[in-house]
Amino acid sequence: MAIRSTQLSLFCSGLLALSGAVAHAQNCPSQGIRPGTYYIASALGDNRCLDRRTQDSNSIQFYFCNGQSDEQFQLESGDLGSGCYRIRAVYNGTSDPHFLDPVAGGLPGLALLIEADSGNLKSYYWRILKNANNTYSFINELNDESPNQQCMNRRDPDDQGRAQLLHCDFGDNRYQFWLASSKAELDKLKNQKAKPNKAPKK
Repeated sequence: MAIRSTQLSLFCSGLLALSGAVAHAQNCPSQGIRPGTYYIASALGDNRCLDRRTQDSNSIQFYFCNGQSDEQFQLESGDLGSGCYRIRAVYNGTSDPHFLDPVAGGLPGLALLIEADSGNLKSYYWRILKNANNTYSFINELNDESPNQQCMNRRDPDDQGRAQLLHCDFGDNRYQFWLASSKAELDKLKNQKAKPNKAPKK
């Protein structure tokens, strides 16, 4: 009888875990963004890319695109659904053992850092949404495996062009990014004229 009770308990635990996984997947809608290596560039119209800086305490900063490997990032999907990714740095053309991760719990206004993989995978997941025109991407933090309205933002030059994690404002194009799998594709996107902002698809 004890064995049956244990088996029942394990079965119920499995169902709870499965339902949790389904809930997380619903928070990560697939929008056609496949795992792979991408340039992540601001759609602010200032020709800047997200750059993995090595000489500044591993901080992520926006820097002028020049086609170097430290401006590339790998999007890796996981068990949270096909629309949620870990964003890993690429350095010298190879995968870097660091992930994009908000500092100090992602408090508003703080810079984003690349941190070593500590095994706490949930802190490295990001939800990527497309806007209504399927033109730009919004990169949301997933905090403690649940959606959090903190978005990656390209701050003004008074913050040295750093990437910041701030409360989302989808009407502000500082929250809009291009994701391009090649330098040629990125250049094509950057040459597009900015369009009016619309809220992302849900």
